[in-house]
Amino acid sequence: MAYRRFGRTGEQVSVITLGGMRYQHGWNAPRDVVPANTLAQASTMVRHALNEGINLIETAYGYGKSEHLYGIVLRDELAIPRSQYYLMTKGRPGGDDVKRLIDLQLRALRTDHIDFYAWHGINTPECAEEVLKNGAIEGLWRLKEEGVIGHVGFSTHGTPDVVMKAVQSGMFEFVNLHYYY
Repeated sequence: MAYRRFGRTGEQVSVITLGGMRYQHGWNAPRDVVPANTLAQASTMVRHALNEGINLIETAYGYGKSEHLYGIVLRDELAIPRSQYYLMTKGRPGGDDVKRLIDLQLRALRTDHIDFYAWHGINTPECAEEVLKNGAIEGLWRLKEEGVIGHVGFSTHGTPDVVMKAVQSGMFEFVNLHYYY
């Protein structure tokens, strides 16, 4: 597996990430209810990814049960030491909701820290402006200072001008680019 420095974080991450968006786990059941077949499939997938050298596992609050599923698999099912992988999750907290949302995510992921936290979906110039003004980024940086978050970044499907606007703000350490497939 090839590894590269991830943005301005100084961390070496695998060039391939195990993402959690497409797990088939029923979107309308409670977040903490995970079918056994989904759990078995996720355990197999995570074990295989780690064995192949993937060291970055990515999910998001908006992906339904994905955070909860990873929490169960990584900590309970496979008991993978936390030092063997990086964990990235994403969210769209408002200024006052940052701590509340991240506390929910930490519980779901069954961990005490998130290595990479990305503002989920800075896809338009207007979104970039709003995110930089609403206080959420400052809240994320406070949580970084407390050790709850390792690094602050953003995810995007946006055009290069949108990405550059956010990067040039100096408020983000990494960009999680999503390619259309």
